[in-house]
Amino acid sequence: MKNKLNIFLMLSIGILISLTSCQDGQQNTQKQKPDYAKIYTENFKTEKKAIVEILDELSSFGMGGENSGQQDSLKQALELYDKGEYEQSRVALNEYLKHYTTDDVAKFYLGMCLMNQSMYGKAIKHLQPLTIKSDFELRDEAMWYSALCFMVFEDGTGIDSARKLYT
Repeated sequence: MKNKLNIFLMLSIGILISLTSCQDGQQNTQKQKPDYAKIYTENFKTEKKAIVEILDELSSFGMGGENSGQQDSLKQALELYDKGEYEQSRVALNEYLKHYTTDDVAKFYLGMCLMNQSMYGKAIKHLQPLTIKSDFELRDEAMWYSALCFMVFEDGTGIDSARKLYT
């Protein structure tokens, strides 16, 4: 199932980039650039599927465990994200990552908070490194969202960067 999802995701990213390439070609003859912001807006949906499972998992650990403080901190930050309170979640995740620097789930949702606050360059810094971690459970999502972030760079470098990374 995971391999099918990987293939589907890679094809989706490739198609999205190809479509923008086709738009580049068609619109360049008319001296117009594609509206990447519009393409981004049409394709960006905040991540809500995996977070439900993650929050359920964090809740099921209960109290008194060895890592209960860590789990509680992450859970609180992710609950803020789930409620759409991206600024508060971002602050909480930044604080959390000061203590637990290797938590990839926290890095992913920090990137998502930044995307939801239109801080695309900062979001890429958190999401893109996760795309090369083959064992990261949200790797495909990190690839999708980082590719979307690249689309909003108006100088054209974003699309070129996304093509190099994901095709």
